[in-house]
Amino acid sequence: MAYTKVSNKTQDKDVKYLSKDFNSFKQQLTEFAEIYFPNNFNDFSEGNPGMMFLEMAAYVGDVLSFYTDTQLREIFLQLAEDKESLYNLAYSLGYKPKNSTAASVTLDVSQLVPSKLISGSYEPDYDYALNITANSTFESIEDASFYITQDADFNFSSSYDPTTVSIFNYDNLDNPEYFLLKKKVPAISGEVRTKNFPIGPVEKFKTISLFSRDFLSKISLKELDIFFLFLLNKVLVIFFKLLNSFGK
Repeated sequence: MAYTKVSNKTQDKDVKYLSKDFNSFKQQLTEFAEIYFPNNFNDFSEGNPGMMFLEMAAYVGDVLSFYTDTQLREIFLQLAEDKESLYNLAYSLGYKPKNSTAASVTLDVSQLVPSKLISGSYEPDYDYALNITANSTFESIEDASFYITQDADFNFSSSYDPTTVSIFNYDNLDNPEYFLLKKKVPAISGEVRTKNFPIGPVEKFKTISLFSRDFLSKISLKELDIFFLFLLNKVLVIFFKLLNSFGK
């Protein structure tokens, strides 16, 4: 079978591919018409109906260029702006972004303890020092609830977790009467709630219903204790204690 080569005359025409906006498309279409169709289209005034079609073509090119550039930009993590695109790119890389996070703060926790005469000098009486355990709750003046994430032990002091000691007041004999102990401890906005789930006999793919499905992330999972971080009206830390074993 013989094949006949059909020449494409458009291949001989100078087509420019750098136009990306309406004005540049219109300018290049005008120049294209002037060069290759001088006898058919030579009136480029705004009142010529032919200019309507030329500007409509430039408009379509501008819109297509915009969406092409936008879609291309959204496939690169460094350039993406759409929230859904960023999440999809993060998931494809194995990263699970957090939808939201709890407010955090460093609290200054203080305690007054009486003085104690030791070897001729007055020292804080650490017999009265408290150990405020983790998950203890504090209320702010704006009714916001915070829980601390580690113990505030006033009996313990180190370079990593120092206890600042200062004299609070003196007695009538100008001897230290009370000392002020102060520690810094990290805290998160929220409160602790507990719910018990009786498991009973072994059940395949057993599910349990939680307080709310609006949880931020799972904190940890070990043995029969399940810890979840929830977001209701404010962030909640939910501790689930399972009563019975899952069976042998």
